[in-house]
Amino acid sequence: MKEGHKHLHLQPIHFQIIKILLHDTFAEITSDKQIIGKIMEKVEKMREDFFGRDYPYKNNFEKVGGDKVLEELVKKFYLKVI
Repeated sequence: MKEGHKHLHLQPIHFQIIKILLHDTFAEITSDKQIIGKIMEKVEKMREDFFGRDYPYKNNFEKVGGDKVLEELVKKFYLKVI
């Protein structure tokens, strides 16, 4: 997979977008969440084929702590504003 798609210079965010689009497409075709779940599990297993074993890749937001740090910053901001 990685070699076949190398010319596309895919990043983890691209894989995530394709995964979301696939999920939404299958959700339009069938309402069977169990089938969709099985498909998405197989798609997720392909992630390593694209990005290697060093996945999960962390973007800058995740490197600084992600949602947890953002929530704390927002709380501190509101405490200072109020």
